Amino acid sequence: MTLRARIVLTTVSLAGVGLAIAGVATYYFLGSFLTNRLDEQLEGASRPVAAALLTGVQHEQLETAQAEEPGHLPGGVYGALLDAKGRVVDDVSFNLGEQARARPRLPGDLPSVRGVSGAADPVTTDAVAGSTSFRLLALALGDGRTVVVAMPLRDVATTQRRLLLIEGAVTALVLLAIGVAAMWLTRLELRPLERMSETADAIADGDLSQRVVPDDKRTEVGRLGGALNRMLAQIEHAFEERMASEERLRRFVADASHELRTPVTSIRGFAELFRRGAADRPDDLANVMWRIEKEGARMGQLVDELLLLARLDQGLPLEQDPVDLREVVAAAVEAARATEPDRPLDLVAPAPVVVRGDDLRLRQVADNLIANARIHTPAATAVHVRVGAENGQAVLEVVDDGPGIAPAAAARIFERFYRVEQSRSRRVAGAGLGLAIVRSVVEAHGGTITHRAGEQRGSVFRVTLPRGEHDDDGKLTLA
Repeated sequence: MTLRARIVLTTVSLAGVGLAIAGVATYYFLGSFLTNRLDEQLEGASRPVAAALLTGVQHEQLETAQAEEPGHLPGGVYGALLDAKGRVVDDVSFNLGEQARARPRLPGDLPSVRGVSGAADPVTTDAVAGSTSFRLLALALGDGRTVVVAMPLRDVATTQRRLLLIEGAVTALVLLAIGVAAMWLTRLELRPLERMSETADAIADGDLSQRVVPDDKRTEVGRLGGALNRMLAQIEHAFEERMASEERLRRFVADASHELRTPVTSIRGFAELFRRGAADRPDDLANVMWRIEKEGARMGQLVDELLLLARLDQGLPLEQDPVDLREVVAAAVEAARATEPDRPLDLVAPAPVVVRGDDLRLRQVADNLIANARIHTPAATAVHVRVGAENGQAVLEVVDDGPGIAPAAAARIFERFYRVEQSRSRRVAGAGLGLAIVRSVVEAHGGTITHRAGEQRGSVFRVTLPRGEHDDDGKLTLA
């Protein structure tokens, strides 16, 4: 059964139960009210009927008087005079010219009170013949006799039957109207859910860009639509990230296989050369061993870099010790000067700048940035390294005066295995993992790295890291 059908059925059922309870209560209270009215009429008729029976007035005279004065006694009144043994001595019926009506069955234990001025509570009794019921009142006389006055409940029963018919018809019409209104309102209110269902079907077919149209956010359906849209946005974003991650993984595996293929092929070639007789020639043997060792070291460095990137991708924690960034960068600058003593390389670091992290990995960041500047610029190009504090963060900048990086290449320089065209480089070195490692290490420390073109020429690599402790002495205006 659909939700709409259940709502309509529940609404109509509850309305039916409510109307039934109201009908039963109305039927009961109306019957009680009419019976009380009849009891009042019965008490009013009891005295003239008792007087007529006790004075011996002829029945014809009583009926004639009632016909001439219809308001004197109501129609259908029955009166009887009983002796001390409960036998009927005399009785009379006021039929007002109508056909004789049924007479009440007199109960054996007639309720009574003392004196003509008092009366017992009326009771209900059946007719001698027929289905008519009567309200009966007994008046006790001082000499042991009893006067009985009764009135039929026919009008009360007729009114109640008519009430039942009216209530039944009204209830049916009301339930029909409620059912129609409930179907219309339910269809109107559930229309947003139907649209959500259609959108969900489209999403299930693969269109993750679909969104539901949220209704009024003050309603449950509106809040549901908003929540679904937020969930769909997260699912679409996660799916896009998953696709991008899978694409990066495929490209990473392909690039890694390509980079590893070169040293492996070289080692196999030199091994083949050794097998063909180089072992018998000392000079060739030394050259082959040297080249095999060089290619092995190159392959080992590539594997180490790949393992480091894999660890960083897994989110493995790094050391979180206080590290003076100025000392780490100074050591990297000294190593670069020793490697290339003729290159202009200066360091500006006026004060210690303490960060929390892994000093070996931070040293690797500095080494890679400086090596990137050395490798991709001419030998006489100056490289400027600056360390300081700015806006509560530690900052490292490596600036070169080289030819710079084309905008198209600058957008991809932090990708793994990406290398710019050889026209920018003095020599080709590495596998294109240096800047990718820098970005991963910096992000693992909670920092960021950016690249921009220099004011005149060249490139500016800027690393920002959270400060390990508050120290304003290292403030430095950085370009």
